[in-house]
Amino acid sequence: MLERIVNDAGLRDKLILQMQARHEIYDNGCWIWTGSHDGSGYGRIKFRQVVIAAHRASYAINHLVNPKDLLVCHHCDTPACINPEHLFLGTDADNCADKMRKGRHKSGPVLKGQDNPRAVLTVTQHDAVVALIRKGMTNTAIAERYGVHHSTISKIRRGKSWGGEEIGKPYFTRRSS
Repeated sequence: MLERIVNDAGLRDKLILQMQARHEIYDNGCWIWTGSHDGSGYGRIKFRQVVIAAHRASYAINHLVNPKDLLVCHHCDTPACINPEHLFLGTDADNCADKMRKGRHKSGPVLKGQDNPRAVLTVTQHDAVVALIRKGMTNTAIAERYGVHHSTISKIRRGKSWGGEEIGKPYFTRRSS
């Protein structure tokens, strides 16, 4: 649909009229979409029985470019913004680099082992736990010895914790019945 809108001035003008009635301009320069939104806060507009992301429509009609397989990203980091000056085309990698540069990522680099602030065991303790697992000691007994929950030991046993060389490789194999 955006390809048709970009190439047809009549369609473009109708969409512009429809969009002008559904946004408010804020002091920070954002044009906030006041129509319907998706679950992530991005505006949605129904035009000729087709639902289009409002920011993608805004980019297309103002830059006369169909974004096709590219993302329409926001310099302002406001999903509801449709100001074409706040929008730019990019790939997933561009969008990820943009959010990392701005510190918007949900998590930083993966911190493994004792470098993880949520770690409850040191490297030395972890190695001792692994040795006790290999000797056949139960999760509960090991957990009591180190003052941690038995699920912590279970995750180490199953290779689901710590992220060292053994990650994903259980420290024991179940016997088949």
